[in-house]
Amino acid sequence: MSKIIVLKCVGHNPKDFELDKVVAVQFGLIKDLFHGDFDAESKIVVDVPVKFNSYIIGRIIEFCRNRASWSSDRAYWEQDFFHPCREPNQRKRKELIAIMEASEYLCMESLVELTTQSLANYLKGKSPLTIRSLWKVEGDLTAEEEAKALAMGVAKLGH
Repeated sequence: MSKIIVLKCVGHNPKDFELDKVVAVQFGLIKDLFHGDFDAESKIVVDVPVKFNSYIIGRIIEFCRNRASWSSDRAYWEQDFFHPCREPNQRKRKELIAIMEASEYLCMESLVELTTQSLANYLKGKSPLTIRSLWKVEGDLTAEEEAKALAMGVAKLGH
């Protein structure tokens, strides 16, 4: 199949990606640009400025290419793709957030849903203090106010 779209990253590490039609139509932003009217035989070169790290865009394109050829190994591949939430690694979690933000910008609903679900599954069952620690969120309460809030929360839960 001919290459039809050039996706140009203009961030701190610029790179051009050539996309096949089967990949390009998964990008809502590109699909909207052409109103879904792609001619499979022609080559269309369009620069779409994307202000995200080219590594992240490359991961999204990898997702789209694999999604186009999914078979029975779909669940395994998705689990492997969304590994950032299985590893206690701040860099991997940041990668997942970046993929989520870029897929939102590119209007890729299915990938947004998958990344948010992956993140929700990762956070499920974790205490607020653990989540704060994982994401390095600073509390705006004093130690005394925080202890009081925790005590009130425990009392309300009946523990």
